[in-house]
Amino acid sequence: MIGEQLRAIEEEYEVKVLYACEAGSRAYGISSEMSDYDVRFIYVHKEDWYLSIDEKRDVIEKPLSEQLDLSGWELKKALKLLRKSNPSMLEWLYSEQVYMEQEGFMDRLRRIMPSAFNPLSVLHHYHKMAKRNHKELGKGSQVQVKRYINVFRPLLMCRWVLSYHEFPPLPLSKLLQDESVPVEIKSQMNDVLSEKMKAPDVSYMERMKDLDQYIQTEFHQIEQELSNIQPPSHSVTRELDELFRFTVRHIHTS
Repeated sequence: MIGEQLRAIEEEYEVKVLYACEAGSRAYGISSEMSDYDVRFIYVHKEDWYLSIDEKRDVIEKPLSEQLDLSGWELKKALKLLRKSNPSMLEWLYSEQVYMEQEGFMDRLRRIMPSAFNPLSVLHHYHKMAKRNHKELGKGSQVQVKRYINVFRPLLMCRWVLSYHEFPPLPLSKLLQDESVPVEIKSQMNDVLSEKMKAPDVSYMERMKDLDQYIQTEFHQIEQELSNIQPPSHSVTRELDELFRFTVRHIHTS
């Protein structure tokens, strides 16, 4: 069904889908039976579309139903975001649930991706996300299960970057394999995950003091480590330009 919808988009908009993946809760491994499908894709127009003095819309959005939402970014927009190490773009590209890809394009892009990775940009993004979500936990004796996960996932993303100097895996179960995370914290987070998987999205559980303490400790340590990280000095603009030109010129004729 998803493949059919992507091909319909290609025909309607006269584009070629270069890559399509799952994003959101299903990519994170925290979905329930009621979770929708968040399909994200990169597409390219025919060459003449780019030979214009006018700026054109660089997004395609197709919310088809409550269960299926498709949204795509035009190639130039996507590559610009990758150059800035945009975390949303990186999550798409590192998703383990891929629905469609042009192999030649993605082979070349995947060779560039590690060089485009800026740990400082990614760390700031997920640290801010965790802090913002932490405010929503409140101070009551019970916590919404989903909100616990919404704090912990970006914190674990930060910890993975600091531990391994690479963009993290998306599934929460894999993030919990990080050896720097204490065993008892992994166990308690797995309990939270179990609650999330078997209960509706709006469900509550008793606060876990060890998790709350670990969250505060991680905030402090990440903030300290952030000050010691230098942004990368290299640029991948040339490589991305070459990929962009080649793709625009050849993908619709291949």
